[in-house]
Amino acid sequence: MKTLLINDKNIFKQLKKQKIKYDIITDIDNSKLEKIIGILTVKKNYKKIQNIIPKLKNLKVVGITGCSLSSLNLDYLFKNNIYVINTSNIYAKSCSEFLLMLCILGIRRASLSHDVMKKGIWGIQKFNGSNGKREPVDKSFYSSTIGILGFGCMTSEFLKLLKPFNNTIKLYSENTNQKQLNNYHNNIKLTNSENTLNSDIVIINRGLSSKTKHSFGKNEINKLKPGTILINISRGPIIDNQYLYQRLLKNDIFACLDVFDKEPIDKDFKFSKLPNVFLTSHLAGSSKQIEKDSYMGICQNVLDFLNNGCLSNIVSKKRYENSHVQNIS
Repeated sequence: MKTLLINDKNIFKQLKKQKIKYDIITDIDNSKLEKIIGILTVKKNYKKIQNIIPKLKNLKVVGITGCSLSSLNLDYLFKNNIYVINTSNIYAKSCSEFLLMLCILGIRRASLSHDVMKKGIWGIQKFNGSNGKREPVDKSFYSSTIGILGFGCMTSEFLKLLKPFNNTIKLYSENTNQKQLNNYHNNIKLTNSENTLNSDIVIINRGLSSKTKHSFGKNEINKLKPGTILINISRGPIIDNQYLYQRLLKNDIFACLDVFDKEPIDKDFKFSKLPNVFLTSHLAGSSKQIEKDSYMGICQNVLDFLNNGCLSNIVSKKRYENSHVQNIS
């Protein structure tokens, strides 16, 4: 009987609820290595099994919950035509609604008003550090220009949420085309990186790899116009935080950060001392419901692939490489 290797108890529980025609093992059994055709795992457990993958001569698919692929030895998997499935489609809806919240919070300066009101002051703290003045913000969200770097499941879901608003949307990606984008929103333009960065709200939505680490660096940060809201809920190391910190010290842009180089951050994290930063603890895709849906989703997608050849939520080599181009500009 063909075998599935499961090294996560939650995925194991989901599979046991279903009638499947495969043998299930949860520990490495050398006598069954040649029978293993699929692996289902979570990111934190992947390191325990990655060294045996080259020994699995009949491996067809690796399913991993979540969106991150940085822990996978993708070069080997792609080279040997082993399919990779993750659950980015499940996390995308949760992340996109969180992203919409950050966009509105940032452009309306809600957190800045919150900060001064907790000190007993009525008004809003502006980028230049003045406070206590009841001044209207420059723009509402519906009239803001949104620049998005990267196209994937989360961007797709986010574009759906933007339909009721009158935003001008600029998108930079090598992984889509204008015709495809027109299906999501009538007011979106596929453009170059420099034009995308010239927006009221700039959103980073790229995957993390050795190529994209610190790809949003000094050049990109310096191109942000004064008043820009910069949002990152993808991966912390994509931004070169040395240069972002220096730009934030000028107090002319605002950053909403949900992901960081080191998680959790420590008590001396220098960004937390800045007034023009809104920090959240990697909350965009974090909920018990999302975790449950992810366990169910990875089981369903892998079984659909093995039983029926369905390529639902497959991470292809072409798509991965196109979303991980080294330079933004």
